[in-house]
This record gives sequence, C-alpha cells and structure tokens, in this order.
Amino acid sequence: MFFSVSRIVTVMIEYPDRWWFGSDLVEACGFSTFYQSLIYPALARLERSGRVEGRWVAPVSGKRHRRQYRIISEDVAAILRGG
Repeated sequence: MFFSVSRIVTVMIEYPDRWWFGSDLVEACGFSTFYQSLIYPALARLERSGRVEGRWVAPVSGKRHRRQYRIISEDVAAILRGG
C-alpha cells in the first residue's frame, strides 16, 4: 500500500484511545517497512496542527525512549483536508 496520511488518520480514529508507536501504525496501515521513515514527519505535522498528541515513553530493558501518538481531533474531514 502507498503511504497516505489519510490512511494513518483513519486507522488512528478507529482506535481513538490507543497510543501508537510509529512502527505499529506502519503495520496497522498495511504500509511496507520502507515507509517507516516517512511516518514520523507525518505524525509530527499532525501533532503540530493539534490533531495528534504525542508523548515520550520511558525506555524498557536498556532501550531508548520512544514516542507514542494518539488522535485527539475527531474532525476527520478537517484532518483529511489538512485544515
């Protein structure tokens, strides 16, 4: 499947209370792992626009901090329009 911000938003809206790691979203959206590097800039733009909330998660077993995201805007039409 081709990379699409609308697909990311659609998946996140299906589970509005879930916090997502970028890698989990890549898988849930059906994107190839090639797109893993593209999902983080898209999530950062959504976060800056107030559509998505992000948080840092403490490392587990010596791993690094990771960022999780969840949808906070239910105005799907505005998100998909980019407005």
